[in-house]
Amino acid sequence: MERGGHGCLHVAAAAYGDQLAQIRMQREKVRDRLSIVIVGRDAPVEQDLFRHLRPHGTCFENVRATGGLKAVMSLLEKRAQADPVPYAHWYVDGGQTEDMRALTGVISISYGSLAPTRRNLLQYMVTARSLGSVGPEELRSRMMQMVPTQLGNSQGGSDQVLRHFELSILTEGAGTQIFSTTFVQWTARELLRRARPDTLVLRYAPRQADRPMNELISVEDGEQELDPRGSLVDAEMGAYYTWINLNRLQGEENCRFIAWHESGTTAIVVSPTLAKGTVSTQSCDVEQLLRWSLG
Repeated sequence: MERGGHGCLHVAAAAYGDQLAQIRMQREKVRDRLSIVIVGRDAPVEQDLFRHLRPHGTCFENVRATGGLKAVMSLLEKRAQADPVPYAHWYVDGGQTEDMRALTGVISISYGSLAPTRRNLLQYMVTARSLGSVGPEELRSRMMQMVPTQLGNSQGGSDQVLRHFELSILTEGAGTQIFSTTFVQWTARELLRRARPDTLVLRYAPRQADRPMNELISVEDGEQELDPRGSLVDAEMGAYYTWINLNRLQGEENCRFIAWHESGTTAIVVSPTLAKGTVSTQSCDVEQLLRWSLG
């Protein structure tokens, strides 16, 4: 029975890999990829934000935040409707997406929506640690062999590719089960590596504050202390890593990249239509930034 179960697992994993490979080959021809990273929710304004990205694009330091998120989501949906290819347009949120309407043609993943799956996985990890007979490598191996039904993952619905992808984010990424910022960063990395989407929007949310590991992996319900400032630091570096991974794809010379501090006034735009290493103090809004980035 156990051997048969592993056989089914390998078949499902192979099919999952084949589907993502086909998607990746289809997307190779796309040249106008757009990635938008939204950082700093509820975080105070920081000086010299996006310092690693500034040499590569234009930094706008007087951006009006009003209507910014709506403008980003509107553009994401328009791109998905104009090019309705499966798995080509993604939205990843470090918080919840329940308060947002479904976007036509867009696949959404959120840290908050996967809470039941994360909780079950953490319980599995706690139990394995308490037994004392399972080492880190064996635990990692067992986690990588899991299937969505083992953790009650129904977030992806009937989309088996999506459900397996969500599970892989939680079982393969170190800290993705615990920190929302790590979840967003790792999901972006894997999406750019596997699906190579045309449009990718990431929105970071405040993660829980650092605590002792035993407390971090606790599955007890309770209100968590959040760390907006530390989350902004994580998100800023995550934005830089996303830009690096975006530039590893074919056609990187035509890619557009935007990182925006939604609780501040700073944004960086990397686009072939804008100068590199410059700073603009011109007053503008996010919708204008989107237009300028696309030329």
